[in-house]
Amino acid sequence: MLDFIERYFHSTDEGGMGSNVPASNEQISKLEDQLNLIFPNDYKEFLKFSNGFEGLINGFVVSFCPVEQIFQNTQINCGKFFPWAIYIGTNVNVEMFVIDKRQKPYQFGLLPFIAEANDFIPLGNTFERFIERLYNNTAFKRR
Repeated sequence: MLDFIERYFHSTDEGGMGSNVPASNEQISKLEDQLNLIFPNDYKEFLKFSNGFEGLINGFVVSFCPVEQIFQNTQINCGKFFPWAIYIGTNVNVEMFVIDKRQKPYQFGLLPFIAEANDFIPLGNTFERFIERLYNNTAFKRR
């Protein structure tokens, strides 16, 4: 397991963090085929640790979709206006957590539910960097 998963996704009393049964390699591969992309390795490792996650990361509310919901949620929330975005979760407020596949390496970031493409806030080209920015409360500070 990658160190960042243990660091940021451990179970605490901070608000009932909850991880799910791990996703299988087959589930992840099927989703990659549906989306026509290969996820970054650290994101795949996260899915194999917990197939979705709801809780707090240093007080920041997160809800990451399980593999079986990502394709449908991407179609519903991003398909028409943001075909370049893969929906992986939300802060259960006004922002989606998305992967921007317009360039490589892919960028993880925030995109308001009601937005334009230039409202995307990139937080890192790895899932670890994305989570680190949420954890350190620097998600809304443009770099």
